[in-house]
Amino acid sequence: VLNRLSNPDSKLGVLRWLETVSLPGIVGEEIEHQHLLRAMDALIEHREAVDDVMAGLLRPLLDQELAVVFYDMTTIRAAGLSQQDDDIRQFGMAKEGVIARQFLLGVVQTADGTPLY
Repeated sequence: VLNRLSNPDSKLGVLRWLETVSLPGIVGEEIEHQHLLRAMDALIEHREAVDDVMAGLLRPLLDQELAVVFYDMTTIRAAGLSQQDDDIRQFGMAKEGVIARQFLLGVVQTADGTPLY
């Protein structure tokens, strides 16, 4: 979470980032890629509760009216043949001009670029 707030990167990028920062109680060399994946699996089970708590903590810090918000959406092409219950990936025309499985990703942000959702 701290990486996402200060210098967003991929999970592998987080491992490199941990080598450059000092965080009390965290030894970057002891954290492996699999640990980050397991943490994400644990968080996703409680996503709505985490979202609600984070929104409650961040909303007072915004200190602005939300009369104007911006959103952006894009499709992400996803590889793999597995099927999942409630799979968000659907076949459609990808940006590369081929039919592929993809999903829609969006962000809502304040006028100054602070992400809200």
